[in-house]
Amino acid sequence: MGRAGGKKPSTLGRSLAKPRKPIEQAQAHKHKHLYDDDLSGRSLQSITESTDLDEFLNNAILADTDFVAEKQNFLVLEKNSFILENLEPTNDQLIEQASNIQFLAVPRRPAWDSNTTPEELDANERAGFLEWRRNLAEVENNEKLVLTPFERNLEVWRQLWRVVERSDMIVQIVDARNPLLFYSTDLAKYVQEVNPVKQTMLLLNKSDLLSVSQRKCWKTYFDEKNVKFQFFSAKIEREAQEKEKAGVGVESREEEADCPPELHVINCGEFLEVLEQFCSASNKSSVVVGMVGYPNVGKSSTINVLCNAKRVAESSTPGKTKHFQTIHLNERICLCDCPGLVFPCFVATKSDMVCNGLLPIDQMRDHVGPVSLVCQRIPRHVLNATYGISLPEPEPHEAPDRPPTPYELLEVYGRARGFMASHGTADQPRSARYILKDFVNGKLLFCHPPPGVNFKEFNEHNYRNQPALIASSSDSIMDGIEAMQTGTTKQPLYKGKRKVKRRHHGEGQEQVVALTKSKKGTKPGYTGYAISGSGKLPTNIRL
Repeated sequence: MGRAGGKKPSTLGRSLAKPRKPIEQAQAHKHKHLYDDDLSGRSLQSITESTDLDEFLNNAILADTDFVAEKQNFLVLEKNSFILENLEPTNDQLIEQASNIQFLAVPRRPAWDSNTTPEELDANERAGFLEWRRNLAEVENNEKLVLTPFERNLEVWRQLWRVVERSDMIVQIVDARNPLLFYSTDLAKYVQEVNPVKQTMLLLNKSDLLSVSQRKCWKTYFDEKNVKFQFFSAKIEREAQEKEKAGVGVESREEEADCPPELHVINCGEFLEVLEQFCSASNKSSVVVGMVGYPNVGKSSTINVLCNAKRVAESSTPGKTKHFQTIHLNERICLCDCPGLVFPCFVATKSDMVCNGLLPIDQMRDHVGPVSLVCQRIPRHVLNATYGISLPEPEPHEAPDRPPTPYELLEVYGRARGFMASHGTADQPRSARYILKDFVNGKLLFCHPPPGVNFKEFNEHNYRNQPALIASSSDSIMDGIEAMQTGTTKQPLYKGKRKVKRRHHGEGQEQVVALTKSKKGTKPGYTGYAISGSGKLPTNIRL
């Protein structure tokens, strides 16, 4: 008999059509690009680096053109074809950078008015962005230039355009240790092109890492360039707010006591006064202040300390902030937070990008180059004092002021911390990650000087109070092993029987009874030490 309910209709056609849906969806997702026309499906993921194939496909989709792959058309590259020998920019590189500085421009938004349709504006923005990408691609092909990773997603640049058009003042937040790397001069020009009435300001965050003399050098430089700036430290302000909430008094730093007013690191109240003065000068009841900056320069931290509360999320990776957002400080000031943007800029090598925090340290493949920069910039005695190690001194035939090599630093640091690899060698990649993170976070402090100033003289104040050399406090294990191998132990070793029985009685006293077997029975016996009448031994015996 058949099944109850009778024969069901055939589902052969449905079974054949069902597997096609996942395949079609996968193909559609594979060819879907970041610059999709669907406004609801636009991706705001930050993209700073991409492969050559992805770059080619992105440009093809932006240009709305088709292409045909050519077979048997390839180029063989050498292993070290992209490695530059110089860690610092050479004269030829400086000349090339000056001649190509105009290509490091912020992509402009095409002109539009009320009669422009959304489709026309979208097509114009894509065309302008594609031309901007092509110009930067020509710069990247120059072998004498090294271009930093930059934002390649059009949607993120659209957020910047909206922030510039909406704001009355644009505040660029940069890292005070290397302001020129994070400061985009072309952004200030673009703000003036949008509206000459708009103002720009440079906020040097992490200025507590700069000495008074270093701030004076930067003040002279920015005054010559007619750049409005302020020294600020979000970290110091956050610590002050936490102490104030806990009821602990805030102590002023000794270095700031004798600091001139123009070199003073302003606090949140003083920065709000600057914004209030701008609001009064603009003859407006309220102003919008746009906050723009690289990732990991303290932009979100600055906004949170100004609000005295956590209003925006903090992250060192690009793309944490998806859209621009507004935060009202009071009735007159409104902050407009822009997603973190990576502007194109010139550097000497890719190692410099790692040391400045532009590339993730955990994903680096070559650790020798960045550590070489650290060895050149941080003196030998500072490395010894910071990590409690003793780097080998230069040989007699070498220059006495020779900086330590990266292999010397990684080997000594790895052994001191116990980072060991196979065959008894130090784990150098792991040691490099720890050292580079300390350099980026400011534990190994190095501040870039203005153009024309020697970096050693500029950082001399940072290392003035460091001792010339300290004893290694982290190599106790290695010292113990060496002492056992050489036999130069400081305390006499106990040479009795291995089978011992310890009994504790009295304060600080220790009785050790060694059981030795003999023909007459078991009796206490010791070698190397005399037993007192009470049967107690000194407590400094090492077993």
